[in-house]
Amino acid sequence: MKFLKNLNKTQKACIYAALCLIVVVATISVFFLSRSNWVTVIANVNSKELKAITNTLDSNGIKYKYNSTSNNIMVDKKDKNKADLELTMAGLPKGNHTFDDAFGMINIKSTESDKEKIWDNYKKNRMVSLIKMIDNVQDADVEVSMPRDKTLNKPSAIVTITPKKGVLSSAQVNAIKMIVSRSVVGLEPESVVVVDNKGNVLNLSQTKIPKSSSVN
Repeated sequence: MKFLKNLNKTQKACIYAALCLIVVVATISVFFLSRSNWVTVIANVNSKELKAITNTLDSNGIKYKYNSTSNNIMVDKKDKNKADLELTMAGLPKGNHTFDDAFGMINIKSTESDKEKIWDNYKKNRMVSLIKMIDNVQDADVEVSMPRDKTLNKPSAIVTITPKKGVLSSAQVNAIKMIVSRSVVGLEPESVVVVDNKGNVLNLSQTKIPKSSSVN
């Protein structure tokens, strides 16, 4: 206070102006840092499933916005993977998720084969990302085999897990099966084989071993 008393009016005005500027800058910084970056987690939500979906998000502490015009549900970008995982585990929505990010890699020059590869790669990366969010999973890889004749055989998948320590629980293995089966049309949970990085089958009693003729 003694320091301020020794200053003239011009000097005091400069100090007050500088303090005000610092407060304004700090306020703006806090606003932008705390502002959510909303992304679509589910597009074209079925009205019959809306309550179940929002209840799942609420129960897991995930903030969301619902756009009644487009029927889209959005979450903060940092919560996107968690929301995907919790909704997949809950079996929601009944149809497939909409993966908007994949379309950013597709352009007018992309062939149908290119689009299919981009889409398959995106789905695989998403499955791996969700699986790695499960406790005790350090790393994961997913290989899906599609049947040559879809009228006779169904898709199958092998998931290779590297645990952080020990072994996975049956609940964690079932969660992995749910994530993968929900991500591939026509894939049944019992057609998903889960193995660890040492080659041990973790769900042998629950697994339907695919016929070799059904694999590309």
